[in-house]
Amino acid sequence: MARPLADGAFAIGDAASPEALPVAGVGDAVARGTPIEVVGRWNGGRRIVECRSLATIGQVPDYPGICAAVENLCARAGLAAEPMQLRLRPPGELDQSVVQARDKRRLGEWDATLAAAELLDHALSAGQLSLEALARVHAIVVGASSARAGQLRQTPAVIRWCGVITCRTPPVPAARSQARGYLSDLAAELRNGASGRHPATLAAEAIAFLTASHPFADGNGRVSRALATWLLLRSGFRRRADNTLGTFLDAHLDEHYRALRNFRVSPWGWHQLFYDAVLATFERAPAPVAV
Repeated sequence: MARPLADGAFAIGDAASPEALPVAGVGDAVARGTPIEVVGRWNGGRRIVECRSLATIGQVPDYPGICAAVENLCARAGLAAEPMQLRLRPPGELDQSVVQARDKRRLGEWDATLAAAELLDHALSAGQLSLEALARVHAIVVGASSARAGQLRQTPAVIRWCGVITCRTPPVPAARSQARGYLSDLAAELRNGASGRHPATLAAEAIAFLTASHPFADGNGRVSRALATWLLLRSGFRRRADNTLGTFLDAHLDEHYRALRNFRVSPWGWHQLFYDAVLATFERAPAPVAV
C-alpha cells in the first residue's frame, strides 16, 4: 500500500513513523528476513525508493531478492522502476545498484504546468488573478484526485529541511492576506508593464514569496513553480528539453533551501540559483524581425 507523506514524499506499507518504514514482514524475498526500510524521497531531481538496513550487517543477503521485492513494491504503488542506489547503515555504507522509483505523476508535470498557465492567462485577462485562481492552479498541479487539491492551509506550519526548520510561515489569516496582496500587485504590474523588471526576477520572487507564506496545506512548491513558469512562458521563454524548473531545483536541494532560508536577509543567493535553473530549463525566443 502506498500512502502520501509531507513535501510530496511517499511511503510503501504501514508504519507508525512516516520517515522510516520497516518492510521486513513483506517476506523472505526482501533480504531473507533482514529488516529493511523503504522510504520515498527526492534525490538528484528524481523521486526514489531508498532501502536502508535497520540491522548491523556486513553484506546484502539475497541481493536479487531485494531487487525483485522492491520492483514489486514499486509496481503496486504505481511507480516506474529504474536503476538507483541502495544505502546501508553500519558497519559501513554500501552502495549497490537496485531500483529507482519515479512517481509516474511527475512525468505529466509539464502538461499540468501548461494547463495551469492557460488558467492563469485567463485569470489575468479577466482581472481575476486572485487567491481563488491560484487555488484552482493548485488543484491542477497537485492533482484533482488529491484530498488536498485546492485546499488552503488551516493550521500553522514550518518548513523543514533535513530536520532543521528553515522557515516559519506566517499565521493563517496573515498568509492569506499576504497572498491576496501579492497577487493583486503582480496583476497590476503585469497589466501595466511599468516596472520593466526582468521576467526571471518576477518568477524568482514568486517562488520565494509563496514558499515563505505557504498559503496551501501542501504542494506550495509545485504551485509556486507553476506560477513562475507561467511568468517566463508569457514573456517568450521556451523550454529547452524534457525538464522543468523542479528538475533543476530538486537536483540542488541543499542550495535551494539555504537560499530561500536566507532570502529576506540576502536575496541574491536565491536569484542566482533561480537564474541558473532558468538557463538550464529555458531559452528566450528571438524577437520578431521588423520588415
